[in-house]
Amino acid sequence: MKKVILATLLASFMAMFVIAVWHFMPQKESTPEIIRYATLDELRTKVEELNKRFQRGEQNWQLAYKLGVGYLHLGRPEDAIPLLETGINLNPEFYKMYETLGMAYYRLDRLDDAMEVWQKAMMLSPQAAHLKDMVSRVKFRVETRRRIKEMEKLPEDKKNWLKRYELATLYMVVKEYDNARREMEKAIEERPDSADLYDTLANIYALKGDFDKAVENQEKAYNLRPDDEMMKKRLEEMKRIKDALEKGEYHKTPPDNP
Repeated sequence: MKKVILATLLASFMAMFVIAVWHFMPQKESTPEIIRYATLDELRTKVEELNKRFQRGEQNWQLAYKLGVGYLHLGRPEDAIPLLETGINLNPEFYKMYETLGMAYYRLDRLDDAMEVWQKAMMLSPQAAHLKDMVSRVKFRVETRRRIKEMEKLPEDKKNWLKRYELATLYMVVKEYDNARREMEKAIEERPDSADLYDTLANIYALKGDFDKAVENQEKAYNLRPDDEMMKKRLEEMKRIKDALEKGEYHKTPPDNP
């Protein structure tokens, strides 16, 4: 009888021990469902409703994440950042919070901050491994900006056409197309016989969406090198887009790569 009682007590103790250990162990959190919407107006309405709840004191990490994603979808990264930072304080183990915060930083050109939180996301979860490519691309952009600053410090008399060409291509990488156009035009003043310079200037105008100027400069490039089949194809493509734009049949936007 004593053995039965001891066995029962031992079993009860072990059960209580397992429950206590499970209770105090960190539990895996599931990803909160993001806002579902069909139109931007619907998204704005839902974000406003969630924000009222958050301001009334319902400040949990799930709501902070949901609101942060919503503001990011609305193109308001400056509003998403404080919410996502709050979410991280409430739940520092949720890797998607860091991933989304990094995107908000990235959209505001806070590249160092973006890399830092993306690296934390990768440390927290193998599911964030895809961010490795984003970090590499951002590092390249940071290095490009560093190189631009170095070249901008050069005195004007030290900038020959080749350096201006390099600076223009660097500006293109960071999407500063007006600066790229300015440097390329100055390079052409020194080398008006260069098909490559006109070819690059045509590309800059195309990225700006000005296909009248793009075609004009691509024609100059092709006239300087009429045997170049690639230049001929680019000229034909730019003319096709220009004609389609004039007819209202084509919408050209610059590519949005990081």
